Amino acid sequence: MSPRLLSLPWRAITSISRMNEPRTPDRSGGDRAQAYTLEGFVGAAIVLGVVLMALHSGPLAAVMEESGERDRQNQLQQETQDALVVAAAADGGPGDEEVGTLSAFVRAWNGTQFSSDEVESYVLGEVLAEQFGESPRDLEYLISFNFENENGSVSQETVYATSDEEPDTNAVAANYVVTVFGDQEEADDFGLRSSISPPGESAGTVIGVEVTVW
Repeated sequence: MSPRLLSLPWRAITSISRMNEPRTPDRSGGDRAQAYTLEGFVGAAIVLGVVLMALHSGPLAAVMEESGERDRQNQLQQETQDALVVAAAADGGPGDEEVGTLSAFVRAWNGTQFSSDEVESYVLGEVLAEQFGESPRDLEYLISFNFENENGSVSQETVYATSDEEPDTNAVAANYVVTVFGDQEEADDFGLRSSISPPGESAGTVIGVEVTVW
């Protein structure tokens, strides 16, 4: 041992010896960091799960349900409008007769409601029955005429309905305008005469055909 070491106190010599010993890495700090990270991930997952559950059981579910119902109504209204367009553009058949067309259907009304057989002899009734009444959806619908009276007031008359119940809040409606002239000949199978425009009247009567489905 060198003379210099002999002159040092024993405690100093011990400290110097420990400084020269190999050190074992302290892993306790790394383990704690990993534990904290894992706890953070678990906590975040729990919070996310709670938030998703709250959204699905609350406002988000209501918004999604409302959006789905709105899409269904839009689709139903488009189908109803298409039925009116098809009926209005229907080919009257041989000899340019208008049997079954929307115009013939309007002019055939005699002031009372049509029966099922009468309605389905026209293109509109046939399409509506196929699309709604006889389909797996089993939907109800009614047909009404809107027209202006001689005194200027507007009347709405239900000419056919599949149910005695009133349409519910989710009902949709579509309209199509038909002009009826008094000198037009009637060409329906039931021999009904229109109660809207008197025969021989030159001025046309505008009739709004409305179909409501629910």
